This record gives sequence, C-alpha cells and structure tokens, in this order.
Amino acid sequence: MKCVIPSFVADFVSVVNWEDSEGTLIFTNNNFDGKYVVLPSGELQIRNVSAEDGFKTYKCRTKHRLTGETKLSATAGRLVITEPIGGSAPKFSVELSSSSLARPAVHP
Repeated sequence: MKCVIPSFVADFVSVVNWEDSEGTLIFTNNNFDGKYVVLPSGELQIRNVSAEDGFKTYKCRTKHRLTGETKLSATAGRLVITEPIGGSAPKFSVELSSSSLARPAVHP
C-alpha cells in the first residue's frame, strides 16, 4: 500500500509509521519476516493476507524533516480481497524491465 505524498513536499517528508483502524501502529524496522513490513520507500506490505485484513483500513503518518511536524493521512486505504479465479498465477499491472551496468576495465 502506498502513501501518496504531494510532490511539493515529497523531498521533505517521509513515512514514519502506518496505523490500522484498530489503532495498531506499524513502524519501520529491519524485521522483514512479520505480517506487516514498512519498506524503505514507506510503502506498507501486508503478508499472508486473510479475509479479516479486508475489514481494516490503513493510514500513513508522515514527518517533515525540517519542521518535525507529523501528520496522519486524511484518507485511509483498504485492501480489496478476492478469491482466486482458476488456476492462473498472479498477474501484475506494472511491467518490469531489467538493466545491467558494466564497469569498464581499468588497465594500470
């Protein structure tokens, strides 16, 4: 889930945590094994999704690095959970491409 930050403050604002509708705070940390993970980008990743997760809403809290002001998002996001159809693999709407870099050889 992505926290949408207006472009005019994006350079000064970062996500500090997420909060669900039950009041549970989800903080950024280095534990990538839990149900909830706040990625370095500030996005919230929810693993092992169950039907109960679709009843919760999620808001992000941001902090302005110059003023120290924190704000909880005015709107909340919600997961839309559907049953799988058929036996097809998940499909993603974003096309990913890869690239590689080569470092030129340096001869002494």
